[in-house]
Amino acid sequence: MPQLSAFIRNPEVIGAELENSLVLLHTGTWTYLELNDTGIQVWQQLEQPRCLAALVTELVSEFDVDEMCCQRETQSFLDDLLAKQFIQCFAEATAPADLTSNP
Repeated sequence: MPQLSAFIRNPEVIGAELENSLVLLHTGTWTYLELNDTGIQVWQQLEQPRCLAALVTELVSEFDVDEMCCQRETQSFLDDLLAKQFIQCFAEATAPADLTSNP
């Protein structure tokens, strides 16, 4: 059985709210990214370790979106955040139990 991955914010990333968006800055690479409502929702969830399935469940409950489409787009967004080092990824089994449970 493959291990599930969990994702969490990189502590080197800071954010600033604008009118209808959130701008993130990676202080180590000086890369920035502007998030829309959906991106902000994902970013808020990543304050604690979350797996893709937990993120998708939350997004489907918040937005009028098809689950399969949401999963595909969320995975793509996570891949982009990982490539830019805005988030970290680890095997969910290596995270402390109290951090991987949903609130």
